Amino acid sequence: MKKKNGYQVDVFPRNRQIIVESISASKFFNHVTGITDADVTKSLQIFENYRKKTGEQLSFTAWFMRCVAKAASEYPEIRTFRWKKWKSVIFNDVDIKCMIERMINNRRIPIHYIFRKADKKSFEKLHRELRDVQAKLEEKRAEEKKIKEKQRSLLKLPIFFRKKFIWPTIIKNPFKHKEHLGIIGVSALGMFGKRMPGWVVPKTMHQTQFTIGSIVRKPVETKTGVKFKDFLNFSVTINHDIVDGGPAVDFVKRVAQLLKEGFELEKFAV
Repeated sequence: MKKKNGYQVDVFPRNRQIIVESISASKFFNHVTGITDADVTKSLQIFENYRKKTGEQLSFTAWFMRCVAKAASEYPEIRTFRWKKWKSVIFNDVDIKCMIERMINNRRIPIHYIFRKADKKSFEKLHRELRDVQAKLEEKRAEEKKIKEKQRSLLKLPIFFRKKFIWPTIIKNPFKHKEHLGIIGVSALGMFGKRMPGWVVPKTMHQTQFTIGSIVRKPVETKTGVKFKDFLNFSVTINHDIVDGGPAVDFVKRVAQLLKEGFELEKFAV
């Protein structure tokens, strides 16, 4: 580190180079992004009542993934990937890659994890799986060590080689994409800004990406007058090469409907 008058010069972390390149890989898709919200008043009440009665905090992110997986199972366009020049691959399963937070030395550390066949798992199973990943610290540290070793090996390759061959292979090959990135990506950012209104529109390697914002209270006019309800802000990024506007809107509306209805939360409504 070199200190100058009024500033300092340091080495750019090499591990950040992987992030820079992965974000740049978004150029391989013709993405369109929409921002919207969904009424989660009923669902939040179920979550809160369950917490008060049992002391257990259910994972909102796991439930959001369950709703997304359910909707994606009903819309094959979301599970379709372009392959080579004039072929397409439609996957049967909905694998969701999510950033999961866990505490290490009083710090929030995000890790990547793919929930395989999320469309065939109940919310309860996804919730337990997520909590299990958060709890197995030593096991995840070992996994992270392996990931870092792979990253170091990758960084040893010339940057032009990585950009020309490595990233396109992962992004443009449907089977590699599913293996390393899943079918859909989900990021939850609301934890960094509780009740901060607004949306996040990220660049993404995923063909389809949901970014969960915070939950805010809004006045809503009802038959009995104006009531305040809880709305979840989220953005959706979809590959326009595969999905047209109509099916994309219907898919997002279905996700919002499942969120509003409290999909699969009946057993937790104590």
